Amino acid sequence: MVLLFVLLLAGMASALPDDNRTIIHDPLPAGERVPIFLVLSEQPEQLVSFNQLKTDALGRQTQVVQSVRAVDPTAAKTARSYWIANAVWLEADPATLDRLAALPGVDHIEPDLTVTLSDPVTEVASTIGPDYIRRPQTEYATVWSVDYIEAPSVWKNGTTGEGVTIAIIDTGIDGSHPAFGDRITKFADFINGDNSSAYDDHGHGTHCAGTAAGGTVTIDRYGDKYDVALGVAPGANLIGAKVLDSRGSGNFNTVLDGAQWAIDNGADVVSMSLGAYVTDDNYEGGFSLGEGENRTVSLNVSSEMVGDSDNLYEPQFVIGSVRVEDYTTAAGYDAPDLLENLTISVTDARGKIASGAEIDWLGFDSKKNCYYFKAPYASNTAGWDGVWEINITNTGAVPVGIDRVGLSECYQSGGETILDSTINNMVRGGTVVALAAGNEGWYGTATIGTPGTAKDAITVGATDYLMDYRAAFSSMGPVNRAAPYIKPDVMAPGVGIISAYPDGQYASMAGTSMACPAVAGTAALMLSGNSSLTPADVKATLMETAVHIGEDGAILPAMQPNNAYGAGRINAYEAVNATGGLGGIHPSGGILRELIGGPLVSYSLTGNTLPIMAVLWNTTAGGPMAGEDVDVSVWYDNYYNYQSHFVYVVNQTFTTDANGYVYYGADISGIPDGNYIYTRIAYGDLWMEDYAYKQSVTPAPTPNPDIPIFEGDYYSVPHNATVPIRYALLAADGSPYTENVTFTVGNYSAIIVDEVLVPGGGVISYSLDLAGRPLDETNLYLRINDRSAGSISVGEGGYIPSEVVPLPSRAICPPGGSVGLGLMARAHYGQKTVSQEFDVYVTTLTETEILSLSPAGARTLSAPGEGDMQALLAEIAGMKPETRTGTVSLTNGVGLINFTMPENGYIAIVRFVNDDYETTVLVYGTLEPWLMHRSTPPVHEDFYDGNLTYIYGYYDWPATWDQSAYASAPADEATITAYVYTYDRATGAYGNVPGQTVYLYTENGARTGVTNVDGCCTFTVDATGKTRMDYLLATAGVSGFVGTSIGSTPFDLVNPYSVRPGMITNGFAAPAYVGALYPNTETRIADVIRDGDAYNVIARSYGPAGEPIHEKGFFTLNRRSTVSMWDSEAIEDAAVVNFAGTETRRVTPAAEGNYEINYGLLDPNTRSIDRYLSTALRNPERFVSYTMPDTVPVGTSVPITFNVSTGDGAPIAGARVVLAAGAAGDTSWFSFNNDPRDVNILLADWFPDPYTVIATGYTDANGQVTLTLTAPTAGQQALRESLAHVSEIPYLVACYHDGELVQGDYGYLTTPGTVPPEPEYNILWSVPLSVTSGTFSQMVTLGSAESATRGFDAGLDIPIPPDPPGAKKSVRFACTDPIFRELATDYRPPVDGANPEESWILALRSDEPVQVVWDTACLFDSDLFLTWDDGASTIAMKATNGTTLPAGSYSIAITAGTTRQMDLSLQAGWNLVSAPFNNAAYTVPPDSIVAIYGYNSSAKGYETVPRIESLVPGRAYWIASGRNCAITVTGMPASPIAAELKSGWNLIGSAACRSAFSSIAITPEGTWAMPFVYGYDPLVENYVQITELQPGDGYWGAVTGDCVITLP
Repeated sequence: MVLLFVLLLAGMASALPDDNRTIIHDPLPAGERVPIFLVLSEQPEQLVSFNQLKTDALGRQTQVVQSVRAVDPTAAKTARSYWIANAVWLEADPATLDRLAALPGVDHIEPDLTVTLSDPVTEVASTIGPDYIRRPQTEYATVWSVDYIEAPSVWKNGTTGEGVTIAIIDTGIDGSHPAFGDRITKFADFINGDNSSAYDDHGHGTHCAGTAAGGTVTIDRYGDKYDVALGVAPGANLIGAKVLDSRGSGNFNTVLDGAQWAIDNGADVVSMSLGAYVTDDNYEGGFSLGEGENRTVSLNVSSEMVGDSDNLYEPQFVIGSVRVEDYTTAAGYDAPDLLENLTISVTDARGKIASGAEIDWLGFDSKKNCYYFKAPYASNTAGWDGVWEINITNTGAVPVGIDRVGLSECYQSGGETILDSTINNMVRGGTVVALAAGNEGWYGTATIGTPGTAKDAITVGATDYLMDYRAAFSSMGPVNRAAPYIKPDVMAPGVGIISAYPDGQYASMAGTSMACPAVAGTAALMLSGNSSLTPADVKATLMETAVHIGEDGAILPAMQPNNAYGAGRINAYEAVNATGGLGGIHPSGGILRELIGGPLVSYSLTGNTLPIMAVLWNTTAGGPMAGEDVDVSVWYDNYYNYQSHFVYVVNQTFTTDANGYVYYGADISGIPDGNYIYTRIAYGDLWMEDYAYKQSVTPAPTPNPDIPIFEGDYYSVPHNATVPIRYALLAADGSPYTENVTFTVGNYSAIIVDEVLVPGGGVISYSLDLAGRPLDETNLYLRINDRSAGSISVGEGGYIPSEVVPLPSRAICPPGGSVGLGLMARAHYGQKTVSQEFDVYVTTLTETEILSLSPAGARTLSAPGEGDMQALLAEIAGMKPETRTGTVSLTNGVGLINFTMPENGYIAIVRFVNDDYETTVLVYGTLEPWLMHRSTPPVHEDFYDGNLTYIYGYYDWPATWDQSAYASAPADEATITAYVYTYDRATGAYGNVPGQTVYLYTENGARTGVTNVDGCCTFTVDATGKTRMDYLLATAGVSGFVGTSIGSTPFDLVNPYSVRPGMITNGFAAPAYVGALYPNTETRIADVIRDGDAYNVIARSYGPAGEPIHEKGFFTLNRRSTVSMWDSEAIEDAAVVNFAGTETRRVTPAAEGNYEINYGLLDPNTRSIDRYLSTALRNPERFVSYTMPDTVPVGTSVPITFNVSTGDGAPIAGARVVLAAGAAGDTSWFSFNNDPRDVNILLADWFPDPYTVIATGYTDANGQVTLTLTAPTAGQQALRESLAHVSEIPYLVACYHDGELVQGDYGYLTTPGTVPPEPEYNILWSVPLSVTSGTFSQMVTLGSAESATRGFDAGLDIPIPPDPPGAKKSVRFACTDPIFRELATDYRPPVDGANPEESWILALRSDEPVQVVWDTACLFDSDLFLTWDDGASTIAMKATNGTTLPAGSYSIAITAGTTRQMDLSLQAGWNLVSAPFNNAAYTVPPDSIVAIYGYNSSAKGYETVPRIESLVPGRAYWIASGRNCAITVTGMPASPIAAELKSGWNLIGSAACRSAFSSIAITPEGTWAMPFVYGYDPLVENYVQITELQPGDGYWGAVTGDCVITLP
């Protein structure tokens, strides 16, 4: 028996040969017959039609069957005709096989093999009903894999697969599944003969059908309703052929039955996710090897597969494996690596021990108890045929349990089997056939399963989850050793694919089986849009429009088919668009209705009335729905006897009024207090549920406080301490308590202190001396008049939360580069960090080692938060040991190391370990193994193109303070303001919406208003007697949102595997806002202001209208404990307070440390302390001051000086300051940017920042330290922006002194826009041009490099292929190279004094207008002047970022020259300018210059300048202008510019490009008087501090001595 496998991923271990993948060659029992195919010799070369093929084949087969009858009459009776392959199936006597093969008309005999599914990976779940919803709204969602190939973009244009029939030849289809509706038009069961209805007793076929053409299903999850599109072609019809049984098994003959049936029943597209990759195996196991014992397992290897005398299957390699018993899993402890005690040898058929190129000993499994190897046929041809042996010997002293050891020989079809012929004939007859490539890619190349080897069909490989990298299991070509051809043809997503599953369920599965139907669905979209396409057209277009991927996984600009990726990953939108299939309008989904509202209470209520409100809204029409019936139900759970008993008190129907409004006050008097009350509001299939808790009504208690009124305090102190104790005591009216009290301190076995204390001003004080107390006396209680007054913890550590975090947690460091890594201690405010040592362990993984990781391990590397780091470390430990590289000392809050990435490092795992902490840093050498590739802009398409409308509400509910009630009294009226605005998704612009009708709904009813010019509308509402009011605002329009769901979809799939598949969601709803009104309330705050050696504590208490509140209570000044975050070590001050509005209290802390200040305020009515004011101070105060620049240009370094001082200005020496930026400055670098696909990169919504800087130093005697912030390089910034679409740089500043955190700040810097790529090949500058026209998009780049010529420069320029026939749009640079005359990237020689001008010719062709965009930031640092000349106008490219060109075919000249123009913009009045050009020419508007002054820094005075041509580079000048105008300056930029400065103030000029102040060289160093210059703003007529000099501007600079500066 031969076992073959449907192409499903079963995890890495299941795909390897130590599972039940065997071919058994037991002799057939006597009399048993063997199923075979007689393949006839006359096969069609050119197929006219299927009918002709059928007629011809049946005629020839009749003659052959008659001949069979003469040889084996019994076999003739079993004969079945297969016209699709011109073959006859029958059950033959093995003794007659040679005679049957020799019959006239018979070409050869093939065995009828058995196909078996192998343990599919599935996650299955039923849908779950909601249990809570506030506002139901239908969101439509798309499973990630369908969105990834951009199928929704096709649907949006009106093509969903209508009119096309897809045949699923598999395990069947569950016809009752809601994903298919009535679109399963035919079904045939070739296993059980049950054709009564479509069914699937396995699940694989239903999943494939859902991926190809699953429709929209509605899923309810926790109240959120999702309309989820499952398939690529949701409008296509399906027919199903069941050819595999409930175990996933079937024969080749049933597959051919299904194929013929699909053709006979009009299939346009056939999806076959099944096939065979044949192995011949011999394994033994379940034994133990003692010391010195060995075992040999042999396999008879043959270049001819058994039963395949025609060599239709070609040998590829021998796989061997050894697996020992996994003691770690079985016994729960780590066992030694028993594999290392085994000597393993392989002997080929010649008796030669295989080695070197003959065998791959690297293995391809990561489990530490397994070892695998592969011996390729190509390296072992001479010793192939015969007996191979694997020998294992135990060289250790410990017995080794052998779970399994053996050999497998693997064969691949050469593309000429009966299945190959069947598929090729189907294609030649006009049917598109998509085939799964197979899941044997673990073994390497030549692993395509049959019939994926069929040359004419579309063979599909699988890409990984959310990445355009080949899934490790996806099989590879080539096919046919004699005449090799490439397979697969294309790729599609094949991991974590969500689709339908039998019995109304859903599953996530993985394998090329899942990729294949995605291609079938795409083909259906193409045929639906253009029915004239042939199978060859479909295949060619899918390949041409794919995301082209090279064999190494790199994205290519043009197709280069290869045996790993074929042409690349399909793009449904591009394929349909290229074949003219877009057009039409998406069918309307009908009217979108919404039901909004619920109970008008928070989550609890008192009383017997439950107010309920509902609003019914027609989102499509943009208004309320009147006269509609809404059902309202109210119930509670009368739970007893461990069972729920729901008792309904309301079941009524209400009709909406003219405003779509229903209000009902439900009588809940029959519901006992203490129960949850549930409500349900329903309209058709829209419904909402909510709940509230019914509280009992309790009378207000009569005030009867214990007197005196005080609050206890809790202390943590060391042994032998003296503890200052103070209490403020209040009388019942809040006045100071005057009577004597008994103060007691005890240890629960004895009383230590028992004294009568006399209050002074309501305060008692006691100094508790603990000197000489027993060391085991650790807890003391405090009591006043025998009432608890707190406790003291003595000599205990208390609780001080502290942690050590990596700095950063993830970073990027290219191989050979270095990056700073560190640890930072975080302790509670006021607590000290502890110095400690950490061992540093490093494991570096190469690309090969990463690819050998399990899927779970790879996921942890890419998204640590989503994986199991300990499991990953254990897995890697089984591969290679980690290396201890040294230690790092965490001192004064920080410990740093410098890490260098090895040259072959793809990722490094750096662990910091000591007895208390362990933390891990992942350093990526490259992100390529995980990044998602894109060929088109990552825009999630939806079915609504208009502007989105949003509404927001805010309110004001005045109140006044009532001192007698000691509460605020709300006014009888409140105002609610609605703000309506729109968002234009095309431009990203927001705008107000005036004249818009707004509906307001409250329990008082419904009202309408109209927005003013600011988009606002204000309502006044009656709030009499209320303390809270719910309200709803609604208006016409559509609001929407985009979201992602990764790992937690509405299907509630329980996932025990590494991949947690996700969805892209998009929802549309009415613009509505639900809110609640609350009255304005009081303001109670406390502040601390230093006053000399003391501090002023200011307490403020005011009513909602600003009325002073009369307060009584107490004040305390607590010195916080240094050993416990919650406790004090002294109460240094206490007082009884009585003030109205504001009180200022002066305090003088007695010691250095952290203090807490508390006010406890007395409610005179309840006579209890129930309001508090708190603040804190540190004595002495310590500050860190510094100036962080707002903008840091890429590639620059900025010195930043930090000053650390006390509150009175005294410097603090020896403080450690840390400046961290980039990855180290932000532990979670989020990037959503309203783009759901961004979330999918690295399977999470944050990325490792490719830029990181950690600078640290200690302050000197002046309390100063200067640290250098080095900005990211251009390449780093470009990568940052491609990852996160932001130019901001996060940073943190931390200062520690004596182990205590003095100050911690966070912030962001910006870089000036997008930057050019980092220079390579001596590139001087480059400017990418983005060219778009309609749906056409192309990026081309011009630039200059030192080694460039005007022709094609290999390794520098990028050529572009010729246009395809009939192309209507193209863009390329034209050059004079004799071979490559058209370039996508064109670098030319440097433009300098020897070559003052260089030109590029940009050739354009388009039948629509063309938009060209470039980034002016790419030109800021260039000394060149780039001119764009389209023949009609000339553009200075630095002055604008793009232009629009007409349709047509023409050329653009782009010229770069050393001569530049610059405008000096003048305002009427004085202007401070400079001219950074040599030999400049000036174009001066008439009557523009009134006067010009320079500054003589030696004479310290102004002097007149007679003419503008006298301006000198490096100096600045005052120009008085009579009007607003611009002077044009033309010349050659001066660079560098040297200027002599005199001590004091000097007018200095700028360079010809923007330059940072820090980039100005000054001799001697240190002469600047300040780290900036002053510029002049003529609009406000005032000076401003400047750290970045702008071309053409002038500045005041101050120096402490004569010096020379050089501008870059």
